Amino acid sequence: MDYYFISEEDYKIAESNGISRNVVYQRVNSYCWGVKRAITEPIRKLKKHDEKIINKALENGISRRAYYNRLKNGWSVEKASSTPIMSKEEIYKNNAKKSTKYPEYKSLAEENGVPYSTFIRRVRTGWDIKDAYTIKPMSKSEAGKINKSNNKYLFLNMN
Repeated sequence: MDYYFISEEDYKIAESNGISRNVVYQRVNSYCWGVKRAITEPIRKLKKHDEKIINKALENGISRRAYYNRLKNGWSVEKASSTPIMSKEEIYKNNAKKSTKYPEYKSLAEENGVPYSTFIRRVRTGWDIKDAYTIKPMSKSEAGKINKSNNKYLFLNMN
């Protein structure tokens, strides 16, 4: 069973394992680790990266933060240090391409007066694809008239 009171003996064990008092205290009190884990689990060391590669990234206009984030996201060292940063417009354009799940129907839907977002919502809710891109959305007044005619109890006392 884990416990959360750190004794002087625990600090000595941690010190023999190369873990400082501050780290043990932080692990137990901030991260809610058990004392046994806090005094025995070794401290992870950050990998040092070759300064030449980091300087190459900086020369290519890539900040240290962007370089390290790219590595964290699984990029290779070469790609992370040499691929230029995209502008916001390029990012939006790439995201728009990725977010188009049915690109072949996008233009058809828009030609029929159906916004692409409406088409996607219809398909997700079980509409047939052809109906989803061909049936024009109703105006608010049309939808209200249909609702009024279908719900006789809602409008009884409105005269």
